[in-house]
Amino acid sequence: MRYRLVRAFSGVHTQGVTQAAFSPDGASLATSDLGGRVCVWGTWTGALLHYYTPGTSILSLVWADLNTIFCGLGDGTVITMYLGNNKINILGSWTHAYPVEQLAISGKRLASGAHSEVFIWKISDPSREHATVVKELGEPVKSDGREVIVTGLHWTTPPGRSAKGLLIATYMHHGVFLFDCQSWALLRRFGGDAPGARSSLSPDGSRLAVSNLVYGFDIYDVDTGALALAVTHDIGKEYPAPVLYIHGGHAIVGGSTVGMVNIWYVDQTISRKMQTLSVSGRFLYARPVEGAIC
Repeated sequence: MRYRLVRAFSGVHTQGVTQAAFSPDGASLATSDLGGRVCVWGTWTGALLHYYTPGTSILSLVWADLNTIFCGLGDGTVITMYLGNNKINILGSWTHAYPVEQLAISGKRLASGAHSEVFIWKISDPSREHATVVKELGEPVKSDGREVIVTGLHWTTPPGRSAKGLLIATYMHHGVFLFDCQSWALLRRFGGDAPGARSSLSPDGSRLAVSNLVYGFDIYDVDTGALALAVTHDIGKEYPAPVLYIHGGHAIVGGSTVGMVNIWYVDQTISRKMQTLSVSGRFLYARPVEGAIC
């Protein structure tokens, strides 16, 4: 299997693209940038269907359903974009004291992360009412001289657990934390040997890939916390680069700051590089390759 470029969505974003995510049915693609613009494109046509400019950088976004997108902004605001037939309904509230870089959704629950803050939201009717904060998780570690920075949030329900499941939070300097979503008790902590950047949970919830600022990315067994694989590749400068599970958890995309995207086949105990994609452009060395999606 080889990837080839079939379409470039260009001419709208004038600053670095921060996020890209397909709608649940794959028919639309949402993108955002540091200049403060979020766009919704037709996946197959490349047509710009909607756009909105809130006036500040957009650092995270996630689809709630076919018509609803949540966005995390640089000023600490979380907004809801409801896409109607001919208009966009915007609802939002200033909540975090820091830029909102992480969002994760599961049913009627939304988790948002900003620096050391992690908030849990209850989602109501997004066309009429913005989500409301129902839980604020405190800093999971005591001060040790290093900043507490959340770099990833993931919902999962392992076999044998209650329907509420787990919330997995990754931190740049403090590893991976698993919280019970009923009591919000901390169940387990692992990783943290190398500074962790972005993270991705496998579709079955059994493995967590965490990119780091040193050599590539690590893959952990969620149930035991054991390191299953360590994959090395040239990441360039020490800057948070994305990592993403694709192909049902059988492959991983790893970003870099050197204009290269690597695709790896991963199994229980082995990894093999499948393809390297080159990304050209005038921001090639200024920012990492971000917003990887498949």
